[in-house]
Amino acid sequence: MKLNRLFNYFLPAFLALSFLILIYTPLEFRITEVWMLVPQLGKYIPTIFLILLVLIFSLFDWKKILSKSKMYIFVLLLIFGASCFVYLNYRNDKLSLEYLPRIYKTSSWWGIQGSLIKIDGVNFSPTWEKGKVFLGNEELYVKSWEEKSIIIEQPVMSRFGQFDLYIVREDGLISNKVPFWVKDPKELSL
Repeated sequence: MKLNRLFNYFLPAFLALSFLILIYTPLEFRITEVWMLVPQLGKYIPTIFLILLVLIFSLFDWKKILSKSKMYIFVLLLIFGASCFVYLNYRNDKLSLEYLPRIYKTSSWWGIQGSLIKIDGVNFSPTWEKGKVFLGNEELYVKSWEEKSIIIEQPVMSRFGQFDLYIVREDGLISNKVPFWVKDPKELSL
């Protein structure tokens, strides 16, 4: 009876957790930390994905599948081991990036002198520890500084073209660099 419980309840749950780690963890890390498409995926997405995986894996008769061949047991152990390796690897990567300032988006991808630009992201530091915002090598005037949002005013630039927009916190940590175009006001037509 105890062996049936193992096959009917625990094995689908362990498989679902392993597949969640193998599929969702790398994807979530890439979307939020590497590609910086969204600041954070919804907190219910992994739970819903895990429940769906448990339901799918509980449809199989695992006792019957595993009794046919010992090779399936080896494959299951390989899946469990791979999920542990992936989890530890991505956990360390995520912890190393957790405290770095990250720019996720700007209100505009281009600007002219005097335009206000809003920068959204995370870990910019508290208001009382303002850092600096740079466009290429030129420092920009900060109008408003918050933990997840900065509003800057673009100064008169000495050159026009594409530059890297980035943040340097007071403690010296540098954010990711975002491409930003500085346009010549003469080129803009009315």
